[in-house]
Amino acid sequence: NVMTRWLYRYEAKKIQDYVLGTSRLKEIAGASALVEQLGDEFKGALTKAGVTDAKVITCAAGQATVIFANEASLRRLASVWPMYCARTRPGLPVIQGWVAFPEGEPDAKGYAELMRALFAKLDADRMRPRASLPEVGPLVARAGRSGLAAVEYATKDRALCDEAMRAKLREARETHEDFRERLLEETPFAGRRFAHGGEEDRSFDEGYVAIVHADGNNIGKRFQETPFKNQEKLSKGLGEATREAVKRALRHVSAQPRRHAAWNAAGALLPFRPVVLGGDDVTVMLRADDALPFTYEFLRAFQEETASGLKGLLTGAFKDGLTASAGVAMVKSAFPYHAAYDLAEELCQHAKSEAKRHACTPEGHPTGGSTTRGARSCRPGGTPPSTRGADDPTSNARCSPPGA
Repeated sequence: NVMTRWLYRYEAKKIQDYVLGTSRLKEIAGASALVEQLGDEFKGALTKAGVTDAKVITCAAGQATVIFANEASLRRLASVWPMYCARTRPGLPVIQGWVAFPEGEPDAKGYAELMRALFAKLDADRMRPRASLPEVGPLVARAGRSGLAAVEYATKDRALCDEAMRAKLREARETHEDFRERLLEETPFAGRRFAHGGEEDRSFDEGYVAIVHADGNNIGKRFQETPFKNQEKLSKGLGEATREAVKRALRHVSAQPRRHAAWNAAGALLPFRPVVLGGDDVTVMLRADDALPFTYEFLRAFQEETASGLKGLLTGAFKDGLTASAGVAMVKSAFPYHAAYDLAEELCQHAKSEAKRHACTPEGHPTGGSTTRGARSCRPGGTPPSTRGADDPTSNARCSPPGA
């Protein structure tokens, strides 16, 4: 008899919207910590559910892929994991799906069909309607900033908070930010704190702030070409390479002659906020004048770190490392962060198309108003190039690739 196994995957969707869907840095800090801890809590959920026959293939902030040898164990986990996420991270959509396959390593064609079937299951779960709890009835007060059911008053301004705001603020107060310690270890900033939005935090109070979104090129294809037995190594190595690249970019920014004084002031908050760091997906907030040096160095370091950290897992044209693309949106500090992220993501997608011709391609679109014309205005044929320097936060020039 042929043994049957099950390939399971969960994904947290709209992560950046969940984190950046507020103008308050303190809520952003809490939301980013909640997302970062999701991977560790998923592994803990496997243990608490009594699952001992599962092999974790990938597990980063916001997603995991697992092979189960027993369907009962899979269904035991699947019955509780979405409820746990809804309870601890209200407002963050989580979908899941699984498919059966015969024991043994599938060939390239079989793997592609398996993943196609798995993502079809995820798409079906994504379309399933979900109720927003608690429901808003005629006698229920609404949180002013979201319109959802209010559950408590904020401690500072007594504004009404919905369930998601409460979870983010609670996490901002209670979190020890373990991911901060992991990110800053072996750097000159060990022991320092990121910008967090507290009363003493003036990191982004004035001037321009930048949202940088970077994403690896063709990473999904690399996983499809990698056998199951090596995918865990690839996933872990990719996450480590991304963190090392961020560390190198932080060190590079702090060494710039025009750096902000807070970078090297002992005990001062770093003018930097990681929003999402999972796998090859990076979204950060920092001062606008630091954004381009950070982005260029990150893209260079990402390729170098993947070349050394994934040696033996990358072949052919990728043996010299993986590449990434990035979008940079520079906005006034009062500009809605979620709108700035949408712009940075759009620019990143445009940069990915440019990456077919260039090894690394950051794409920038500084803007300073309360509205924006979109990424198209900064592309070739859009806004004329500025005569100001590339590091000027009021420049509206398209960023060139490194070395161009």
